[in-house]
Amino acid sequence: MSPRTRERSTTEAAGGPEPLSPLGSDYRIARRRRMADPEYAAAAVAIRPFEGLARLVIAYRIENDLTQEQLAELMETSAPAISRLESGQHQPNLETLRKFAEVSRRRLLVGFEDEVGNRELVGV
Repeated sequence: MSPRTRERSTTEAAGGPEPLSPLGSDYRIARRRRMADPEYAAAAVAIRPFEGLARLVIAYRIENDLTQEQLAELMETSAPAISRLESGQHQPNLETLRKFAEVSRRRLLVGFEDEVGNRELVGV
């Protein structure tokens, strides 16, 4: 067991806060700390739908053997924009989604759903 793991196990078992190690904290500890902040937690819930979109873009890029730079060129955008889209942590604008739909030969649908589940979709 590494010193870092031992340190984490000991403090978690004791129920106390996890100390910051000289190496920093791992993802789970850092996420738990951030999620304790109500504002951060609300933002995390708001962007959750974009994680599915991120997986879709990544899958398309890999299936077509494209780099982020190549996909960016096809979409007439920047590689950092593709990186943000693939991170699932940013809300893409409609124009970016339209460009991805065009490049991937898909139809972009935008929709609304009311409180009883009625849905309306339109192609963009």
